Amino acid sequence: MKTLYTFLAAACLLLLTPATSRASRPSTDTPTEAASKAPARDKRIAAKAAKAAAKATHKKNSHHARHLSAGLNHAFLVFLGMEDSKAVTSPAKLNRQLHAHQKHLKIKTKLEAKARRRRTGHMFH
Repeated sequence: MKTLYTFLAAACLLLLTPATSRASRPSTDTPTEAASKAPARDKRIAAKAAKAAAKATHKKNSHHARHLSAGLNHAFLVFLGMEDSKAVTSPAKLNRQLHAHQKHLKIKTKLEAKARRRRTGHMFH
């Protein structure tokens, strides 16, 4: 097992070495070669930027299209009577809202009563 790990480590080292040596190699281009390569490099950079801009525009447009189609689908289902309009609140939701409101009032009343007892000194009676 130990030899297998050693072999794998050596293989990984061999695979990674050429890429590292290539990246750290100093440029041997003469100034004229560098000047002739600069327009091609600039062209590649401009192409990448244009591609990124097109991708961002496509993403924005596709999000807008999905959002729009979801709204149209919902409107069509409301028209067919298969879904409720968003303006209509379901009875279950109304019950939940009422219960939450009542619970809030109960807690508020309890705290006010406690504060009133504390203020008036009725705690000791």
